[in-house]
Amino acid sequence: MLHNAGKIDIHVHAVPKRDLPKPSGSNYPLPDELRSMYDRVGVDKAVLMPPGSAPEGTYDRMSQREAAQLFQAYPDVFIAWYCNIDPRQGSNGPDTDFSYYLSYYRSQGAAGVGEITANLYLDDPRMMNLFSHCERMHMPVLLHFGSMGNDYGVVDDVGFPRLEIVLKTFPKLIVIGHSPIFWASFQNDARGNPGAVFRLMASCENLWAEFSSISGGNAILQNPDFTYDFFAKFADRIMYGTDFHDPRNLETYDIYQKVCDFLDSSVKTGRLTMENYRKICRENALRLIRFGAEGTGNIL
Repeated sequence: MLHNAGKIDIHVHAVPKRDLPKPSGSNYPLPDELRSMYDRVGVDKAVLMPPGSAPEGTYDRMSQREAAQLFQAYPDVFIAWYCNIDPRQGSNGPDTDFSYYLSYYRSQGAAGVGEITANLYLDDPRMMNLFSHCERMHMPVLLHFGSMGNDYGVVDDVGFPRLEIVLKTFPKLIVIGHSPIFWASFQNDARGNPGAVFRLMASCENLWAEFSSISGGNAILQNPDFTYDFFAKFADRIMYGTDFHDPRNLETYDIYQKVCDFLDSSVKTGRLTMENYRKICRENALRLIRFGAEGTGNIL
């Protein structure tokens, strides 16, 4: 394994102590449990996503205060944290001053916003208002896509037309895509036309992607040749992630080890350059963290 690259996990969940269990009986991992899991798959540090900002899909909830404290208390596990803002906060309308929130949370070390799981259409005025403030403050957003109704996550139609509106309305806003619905649009269709993810990344330079969890892992493993083309074309905007949400994830699912093995073997066979391996596994995340934490508007 090429652990000398020191992977950065752009997407993970953790809590300071166990509280309300999920109906399955599981809990979010503790920092020490994460450190043990990371040592097994070659991860250096992670970006903490506080669980439970939106009520949808939430059991145990973490405040922004707890997230900042967890980040500060475990520098051997976390390299940054994202504040988790719900677009319905404040006035539950399209005029909440989210720059006030973002400025404060950045002062506490936040480097972005996510993961956003509010079950609203992407072009809902409240969502658009949040996006406008994130763009103004140079704070990247990480989106979990879901279905409207009995689900969690932001909502779009087939082909992501609303996402395209967001990307073009806010060209300086970095949007990071994630979740089964996002990765279901990764491959070419039956006629060979590019999937929506590939098409939008080609046309909108502010769309990034992270292949965490089972959905992202399966997407990149399904058709290696397609993935190699994807990596080569968008190496500057793709990031490694796990979305660990249970201390038993490594025992329950083998996808995490398969993804690491795929990345390492791709370098050894020459299908993925070491330069792009380092970008995807570490350097892109570091660039994005600096961009969000500094708020300079310079991603280079």
